[in-house]
Amino acid sequence: MVAALLFAIFAYPYLRIFFKRLKLYRKLYRTCKKNDYTVYPTHRFWFFGRNGGKNADLYIKTSDTVYAVKLFAMRKHRGICITEGGMYYREKYLSMTGVSRLNFIFKSKEKPCPEYNFRCQMRDSFYKAEFILVLLINPVSVNIYRMNKSQRIPLTAGDVMFGGVIHSGQSFVKALNKE
Repeated sequence: MVAALLFAIFAYPYLRIFFKRLKLYRKLYRTCKKNDYTVYPTHRFWFFGRNGGKNADLYIKTSDTVYAVKLFAMRKHRGICITEGGMYYREKYLSMTGVSRLNFIFKSKEKPCPEYNFRCQMRDSFYKAEFILVLLINPVSVNIYRMNKSQRIPLTAGDVMFGGVIHSGQSFVKALNKE
């Protein structure tokens, strides 16, 4: 009983990613089928794309555009802050309520920003189309910021992070439907 409880506690973030990605998989394929787009995965289990993986996880070809998609996940509800020196760190939030509300932010160690290869396994037909690099954050994080001098500038869907245009699953499906 205790072992099952411990397993559930430690497995929760990964189960959350799995079910969110499964939902994204279904939405993307329905949207692509409805709009007659073609999906080219770069590996068999593309929807398990890792943050540490360096290559794009899939390509979506529309009539005149190719989307190179790299999946990026937030295991827990955390924030990300990109510093000016090409580094980033994650933030964990802890809120306590009671007599007075206390909010704590814990920062991780700074890491260099990853450089992703969005042009791996390119097909010849991709070179003739407009090429859009997409960093698909699924599940999404609480906040994404870029530091500019001493100001924190929030990043939203459509802004650039780690070489790709940021999208959540929902905003990317909307962008595909507008295409």
